Amino acid sequence: MVREVMFRAKTKSDNSTVIGDLVNKEGKSFIIDAADVEYEIDPASIEEFTGLFDRHGQSIFEGDILDTNNSTMELKVRVAWNGDETRFETEYLNGGRYNTLSKKFASNWDLVRD
Repeated sequence: MVREVMFRAKTKSDNSTVIGDLVNKEGKSFIIDAADVEYEIDPASIEEFTGLFDRHGQSIFEGDILDTNNSTMELKVRVAWNGDETRFETEYLNGGRYNTLSKKFASNWDLVRD
């Protein structure tokens, strides 16, 4: 299975969010969007697409917050990259455990943008 690779980051010019391909040249980082427009970005703001979607089909990126939003309890998790395990994980915001971010897990949660 091949997953789509794309990145999200904040532009240096106006701090807006752009999504697309990540390019590094001459010591600077850029995102090239779907319209082939190139934006210089803040390297500290780079977040990778996980290849997964929430229950409404929204793309999930590293750093996103997911919410169960069910009637019995409310849980929120943040998506993070675990370089040691080479996988995306979720960390419960109220403390506690980590889980591997899987298609089944993601499809039962709602994406909450900060």
